[in-house]
Amino acid sequence: MFKGKVESIESGVEATRGNERLLVKDPFLPVDIYDCNGEIGSDWIIENMDLLYAIDLWSTNSQVIGYNGLWPSDTDNWDTILLEVIKIWADENGINGQEYEYVGSTTTDDWFWDEK
Repeated sequence: MFKGKVESIESGVEATRGNERLLVKDPFLPVDIYDCNGEIGSDWIIENMDLLYAIDLWSTNSQVIGYNGLWPSDTDNWDTILLEVIKIWADENGINGQEYEYVGSTTTDDWFWDEK
């Protein structure tokens, strides 16, 4: 259980309490492990190396340390996750390396993202 205040420059002070998760900022996508230079680091953009990493995880039905322990919590979600990662990576104009945002899920405990 947590109880307290969260201060933000943008929104001031908000009272909080509860016994679930406290999401302070949108979480990054666990397959976003490279930046635009190919160096290790999340940059909120799915580049070529991030997509290859996601394909590798999907092909081996692997889990990574992410949110709520291992992600995805249900590896049966990999097909949907990979399709969303590809959708983020390539937009309709053929531009690779798109930004993404957290969209959550109303039907599972897994975490999902979509193109921004």
